[in-house]
Amino acid sequence: MKKFFPILTLIIAGFLPSHSPAQTATHSHTVRLLQQLIRSNTTNPPGNETRAAEILVDFFKQAPSIKTEIIESAPGRGNLIAHLPGTGTQAPLILLAHLDVVAANTKEWEVAPFEAIIKEGFLWGRGAIDMKGMAAIEAATLVKLAQSHAPRNRDIIFIGAADEETGGSMGVEWLFKHYPKKLRGAWVLNEGSIGIQRPDFTVLPIQVAEKGVCWMKLTAQGTSGHGSMPLQDNAVLKLNRAMTLIGDYNFPLTNIPVTKEFLAAMGTQLTGLNGFAARNLFTPILGALLRKFASTKISADPKLNAILRHTATPTRLNAGIKVNVIPNQAIGYVDARILPGMTPEKFKTFIQNLIGDDIEIEIIAASVANESPRDTALYKSLVQVLQKHYPDAVVAPYISAGATDSRFFRERNIPAYGFIPMVIPEADISGLHGKNERVPLESIDKGVEILTEVIRDVL
Repeated sequence: MKKFFPILTLIIAGFLPSHSPAQTATHSHTVRLLQQLIRSNTTNPPGNETRAAEILVDFFKQAPSIKTEIIESAPGRGNLIAHLPGTGTQAPLILLAHLDVVAANTKEWEVAPFEAIIKEGFLWGRGAIDMKGMAAIEAATLVKLAQSHAPRNRDIIFIGAADEETGGSMGVEWLFKHYPKKLRGAWVLNEGSIGIQRPDFTVLPIQVAEKGVCWMKLTAQGTSGHGSMPLQDNAVLKLNRAMTLIGDYNFPLTNIPVTKEFLAAMGTQLTGLNGFAARNLFTPILGALLRKFASTKISADPKLNAILRHTATPTRLNAGIKVNVIPNQAIGYVDARILPGMTPEKFKTFIQNLIGDDIEIEIIAASVANESPRDTALYKSLVQVLQKHYPDAVVAPYISAGATDSRFFRERNIPAYGFIPMVIPEADISGLHGKNERVPLESIDKGVEILTEVIRDVL
């Protein structure tokens, strides 16, 4: 994707030896499950999510009331659906996780990324945050609820999906096309954000919205020739000029309610100029001045910039076959993310006007921004339980710059909320899609405790 929940570094940045078999046995079954999932390499592509789905099926066997099935969208591309029945008087609650992960460059890591090593009080490995950690917490919570025999007014459905990291066409999107009835529910709890511990306070953003996607392919045409004889009609130069215009353009800071609310909540804890700016960035008079003088600083912070503006990022270039041949065509790709109120087609038109008609633009992937209401029992329960466990933390709604599988549910009017119930040091957010991904051991079982309370509340 993705992803997923970039946390505002301008605002929220603060700014045990390796395990042996004997040691592993002392850890909780949730930790051991997460280790198994990490060791099951589901790098996408190719995915091979069935192997992780089978691990979860074995885990669910300890609670016979949980019924499981693996549905493959293609050989090895398994989607797991686990069903814990309730009375059925209310629509199901869906616990969503994806089982694929992004690639890990072993040379960059301090530890082997797929060995799930426990070191320095952390569980290390690709997927620890994104998002096998959440899958393990949800699975352990489901077993705990099944074994408690407490009354449930609704079914609980766990979905371990394939292919989220490359768009979901073999995962949730595919399931909605072929098995829509299995995905019906009242609400969805998914990834989208995570708790961040900074030196002065804890931030617990609940993802209620996502920016839309507008991926574009740009094609420049020109005259081919020998590299020793420069031509004005050079496709490479045309494309380069267009990509530079796009990359250098700063879209206006945009006021959307969820971000304004998040900044206001942060402003209650921040001191000095940062607190003042967070509280007043979108007020009628002061806001205009703050936006004018803070624009450059915000632009320099990729994570903060991403949720306050439309963005368009050049990501790929493809041109030529030999050093001494001027190609007649050059192709580039742009990853654009758009805020509520903008459509992919309108955004394409804006970019076309920006770079001129000499470049052909094709939208290759698109979605509009999506948002869930905050007046549901699940959202209210999340807020209440988090405030109970972290009374001094900032708990606030949040829009993520990246896309998750939640969008497929929101498109069908099923509210979805993103929060992995763990708290990690701010510095460790860089492990998301990066090197040395890890989570604190204590946060894993704490996540099960929090999620169990949330679900019991809404049941």
